[in-house]
Amino acid sequence: FSAGLKDSDEGVLFYFLFEHKAHKYQFTTLQMLTYMCMIWDRELKKRKTDKDAPLPPIFPLLVLHGKRAAMVPGELRELIHPIPGLESIYPSFSPRVFDLNEVPDEEIERIAGHARLSAALLLMKHIFKAKPIDAIRKVVRRLMEIDDMDDRREALITLLSYVGSAPN
Repeated sequence: FSAGLKDSDEGVLFYFLFEHKAHKYQFTTLQMLTYMCMIWDRELKKRKTDKDAPLPPIFPLLVLHGKRAAMVPGELRELIHPIPGLESIYPSFSPRVFDLNEVPDEEIERIAGHARLSAALLLMKHIFKAKPIDAIRKVVRRLMEIDDMDDRREALITLLSYVGSAPN
């Protein structure tokens, strides 16, 4: 994305990095930092002019949607074996966390004008529940709001593919 800065004529390029996890993975923080470094590396390689300009900011967001709410990863430095006196050289990084289990379905359904987004979030939230059929009905209802038939068909195929690949 690119946007103007408040009180400035200057525009700034920035990224949103979304990662979703249904299961605990100890190294999620490292995985997301790796993705960020890959984006910055790609930005450096694309530059033709202004090679010393600052790198674009990246806003990392981890969306949790598994059975367990206690999947929040820790600080990157917690993953590195501590050596007394050297901890200060370890990088500090942790992504923002958004736990779908804490958001009521009604709030997700109210994402007006974004049928695909609300459908995807509802499906991720409920996919591992014992009986996700009620949520799947809500998801299909949201997808039926998509006017373009090709977009609707593509969204439904994606939905079925995701449901079919889920364990259980």
